[in-house]
Amino acid sequence: MRGSSPACSATGSSSSVAVLDTGALIASLQLRLPLTCVTTPQVYDEVKDEESRSSLELSLSLHKLIIVAPSQDFLGAALREAGSADVAGRLSKADLSVLALALELAACGKEAFIATDDYSLQAAAAKAGIKVIRVRYAGIRELRGHRGAEREGS
Repeated sequence: MRGSSPACSATGSSSSVAVLDTGALIASLQLRLPLTCVTTPQVYDEVKDEESRSSLELSLSLHKLIIVAPSQDFLGAALREAGSADVAGRLSKADLSVLALALELAACGKEAFIATDDYSLQAAAAKAGIKVIRVRYAGIRELRGHRGAEREGS
C-alpha cells in the first residue's frame, strides 16, 4: 500500500522522513536536517512564541516542512504502542499524532524517524521500532521494565 495514504503522498518520493515534535520545531531542526521534515497540525498549533512561529512560516515557504495529519487507523496504532511501552498516560494528543504519523510513513515503506527530546515519546517510538533523532539532550539508552527490551543506540 505504498503511497496510498495522504501522509505517504505528501512526502512524495522521499525514502527517509523525520517527524518533528514541538521541541524540534522550536529548535528549528527542520531548517538543519537533510531529510524531508513533517509534523502534524496538533504539533504546529502548539508552537506559540513569535520567533518559533516565524521559523515555522519560513520553513513552510521554503518547503522544508510539510504539515500532514495521520490517519485515524494509525492514531489507534500509536495509542496501542504507547500503552505497550507503558507511557500512554504521559503522551499528549500532539505526541500521539507524531507517533501515529511516523507509524503511517513506515507502513508505506519510508524510513521514519521521530525528532524529539521527550522521554515518553522516545520510549513509545523505540517500542514501535521507530528510530529517534535527539534534538538537544541525550536520549533513552534502553527500555526498562519490558521483557525483551533491547539497548538503544548500540
